[in-house]
Amino acid sequence: MASHPTSDLKDSIYDGMFANVFATLTGGVFLTEFALFLNMNEFMIGLIASMPFLATVFQLPASFVIRKNGRRKSIALWGAAL
Repeated sequence: MASHPTSDLKDSIYDGMFANVFATLTGGVFLTEFALFLNMNEFMIGLIASMPFLATVFQLPASFVIRKNGRRKSIALWGAAL
């Protein structure tokens, strides 16, 4: 059953809003300040700041694995656990 285009647009706007809030609160100044609060050294701060970029490296191999065996949910679960 198809949904209403206005409803889809509203859902997309809400998704974008929450994604932006999540990205702002989990990166940049907030992430650095939280790391300093936890008494992390410069190496550890750099490591947690680079994690989103390192995660993108695994997107291409993951797409090949998903295409090969087709079990998206189990692969997503293992990827999230790692």
